[in-house]
Amino acid sequence: MMKRSHILLTSILAVSLATGFAEVSPVGLKKLADGFVAPVGLVPFPGTTDLVVVDQAGVAYLLSADGKRAEAPLLDVRSKLTKLNEGFDERGLLSVAFHPKFPDDPRLFAYYSGPLQEGAPEEWNHTSHVASFVVNDRAADLSSEKVLLKIDQPQFNHNSGKLLFSGDGHLFITSGDGGNASDEGKGHVEGGNAQDIEQLLGKVLRIQVDEGDLYSVPEDNPFVGKPGCDEIFAWGLRNPWGVTLNPDNGAELILADVGQDRYAEVNVIQRGKNYGWRIREGFQGFDHEDKRALDVERPKVDPQGNPLADPVLTYKNRNHPQFKDDEAAMGISITGGEVYTGKAVPALQGKYVFGDWSQQWAPGKGRLFVAERTGDQWKMEDLPVKDAPGGMLENAYITAFGKDAQGEVYVLTAGQPGFGATLGAVHKIVAP
Repeated sequence: MMKRSHILLTSILAVSLATGFAEVSPVGLKKLADGFVAPVGLVPFPGTTDLVVVDQAGVAYLLSADGKRAEAPLLDVRSKLTKLNEGFDERGLLSVAFHPKFPDDPRLFAYYSGPLQEGAPEEWNHTSHVASFVVNDRAADLSSEKVLLKIDQPQFNHNSGKLLFSGDGHLFITSGDGGNASDEGKGHVEGGNAQDIEQLLGKVLRIQVDEGDLYSVPEDNPFVGKPGCDEIFAWGLRNPWGVTLNPDNGAELILADVGQDRYAEVNVIQRGKNYGWRIREGFQGFDHEDKRALDVERPKVDPQGNPLADPVLTYKNRNHPQFKDDEAAMGISITGGEVYTGKAVPALQGKYVFGDWSQQWAPGKGRLFVAERTGDQWKMEDLPVKDAPGGMLENAYITAFGKDAQGEVYVLTAGQPGFGATLGAVHKIVAP
């Protein structure tokens, strides 16, 4: 997939007066580095122009601004992972985040999939770990590991596992509903894990890492002093895949939630809000007994009477039999992106750049989008790439997006839906 001979791919944003998009200049997609298994995250190394690329196989690599990989990894947790499938898997090293005061506080935080811990429910799959490591000489010391949080997972999928520090220094942690379909089956409570406020699955969590033995909970988290887990910040999520800060409000997250068979969605996460899964998918009600049913009555409140928060953007899933040939069916698994705040492509300034993993299971056919962040409902368009009409990347799965310290955005891709080869690559959105 990433063996294309060209280095610079040019693309032109589709323009439509009906969508309210302003005309923009062409952009390019430059391959910066390859040889990864499945890159699932990219963050800047604080205080430098270097980048950190998170490979799901268990290693975080340092990458220079010109694409040269350091000989020694920043973090290698392969020895700590549960045994991963050679084929498709959603476990592994899923994200890293530096302490906001790094390097004065030299901690790197990571979310990874460890073996099922002692005392976990029998026949569950694994245990997710949120842990910190001390970084010395641009390498994380494994012996310094402090595990802050463990979350037992009933299935191998829907781990989510994204870490991000808010503008006020709190650590956000995203968790999926535990796996399986329709948020039911082994390890899923009646009504679904995502709606159960007494557990951490299907949630956005928020903690303070500078207080307490392991962590403390911010006093304004919605369930502090009330029934429900204190760590919960928001709930009702299926499998958040891609999360970034709202640049206009560091206390809000822009989060893409992977739908099941009908709709993908993007949510602006606010404290104490319920985003609907599994009683709703997109704007429609969800019937867990007939998961592909359309036109299900849309619930406005959850079983406790809390109003449900609406997504800011949705699109149809091509996996649904009635959507397969629908032009509004934009893919099968949303990949959350970044708000562009760089200077190389002024026409993208302030827009949300994101994508879809693929139009089909195989071969890969990732698709790029751009959305205007205006109003309660955002407007999206394809972000087409030269030699890839409609923003579609042949033989490439779009696994993640990232942003450097200058606000420039990167597209991460894999060449297979599994761990069988090192076909993953990092591309930078650039001017032509």
